[in-house]
Amino acid sequence: LISNDDPTVDKSQKKAHKINWKKILPMPLVGFIVAIVWLLLGIPVPSFMGQTLSYVGALVTPLSLIYIGIVLCDAGLNNFRFERDSILALLGRFVLSPVVLILLIKAGASFGVDLPTLMR
Repeated sequence: LISNDDPTVDKSQKKAHKINWKKILPMPLVGFIVAIVWLLLGIPVPSFMGQTLSYVGALVTPLSLIYIGIVLCDAGLNNFRFERDSILALLGRFVLSPVVLILLIKAGASFGVDLPTLMR
């Protein structure tokens, strides 16, 4: 806004603003959009491409764990401070939430609600 009011700039010679598509559409979003279009059009995935993407997908978790280990090593464990809010959030996420979910599943099972096969 302030740059629009600059008295040193001649308003009759305004430059056309170029849109930087790399900032607006990051590559993961572009990949997601291409995948959705690919699926909606029903285009079959070539076998070599499917196998390659399966290998890459299988590598994501181990590589992320290695990266997290490197970041923790560089930062040092002594630099981490757990405040009360952080401890409560971690307890809620990793203790309270699973307990509540298990209780809901048990309650549903007692009322005759059966879990899908993939969730057993």
